[in-house]
Amino acid sequence: MLTLKQKAAIIEQIKKGKSVTVCPKEFSVSKEKAKQLFLKYKSQEGSSFNASSGWFQKWKRRFGIRLITISGEKLAADPGPIEPLKKKLEDKIAALQLTTQQIYNVDETALFWKLLPKKTYVSFNEKSAFGGKIPKQRVTLLLGSNATGTHKLVPMIIGKSKNPRCLKNFEMPIEYKSSMNAWMTKYIFKEWFFKSFVVQVKKHCEEQNLPLKALLIIDNAPCHPSAEELRYLNGDICTMFLPPNVTALVQPLDQNGIRITKLHYKSNLLSLVIALPTKMKI
Repeated sequence: MLTLKQKAAIIEQIKKGKSVTVCPKEFSVSKEKAKQLFLKYKSQEGSSFNASSGWFQKWKRRFGIRLITISGEKLAADPGPIEPLKKKLEDKIAALQLTTQQIYNVDETALFWKLLPKKTYVSFNEKSAFGGKIPKQRVTLLLGSNATGTHKLVPMIIGKSKNPRCLKNFEMPIEYKSSMNAWMTKYIFKEWFFKSFVVQVKKHCEEQNLPLKALLIIDNAPCHPSAEELRYLNGDICTMFLPPNVTALVQPLDQNGIRITKLHYKSNLLSLVIALPTKMKI
């Protein structure tokens, strides 16, 4: 339950333009607290206060409070290592004499490829919309790009099946690998680094008349091999690991790149579903 002091602190934070995370259930309980405060401080003979939903909505509007979905991991992030990281990155770029076109970032994300939206449109006569079991088929998606966004790496999908029947006689526009649980592994990442990333970087550098050098920035996930294992041409193409608990703050692909890719996928999936005959299942 929020105390009067906590509510005042929240309002002060909002006035300063800072974001505040509060559990919605505590706001529901705060209506009961408002009644208690009224009885204690403001109650007079003949006066009444119900702390209705209408009052609560006006109270939120008055102080600029709104309900949003909690997303990301920024509250768990540690900003302390960011300054040393910036200095280390600047030194690395200067030592290799890199341009922004030669600095890359890749990251993995889970993609529930059959998952449809939870909301739908219904007529005024319908009181509810029934659904089925939530699809849990998942693959791992690896996305990457250089700092300028001029060279988007070919995405890679990791599934469970080694030779999916749906891909038979189909020319894949992306790369496909498999693992027992559809997760990234050190072996898959190392193979991707030398057989895909290095090849793509070579082609890009030749097209842009750049020296064959590149820096790949990745997080410190356990599925990534060590920096010593991910080196090519005596370190001209190498990797740099982000410190723990800072990826939510500084990793480029976490700043909307992955989210927008998933939005485009879901939009295309919905278009496909709508275009299918009514009786056909996906």
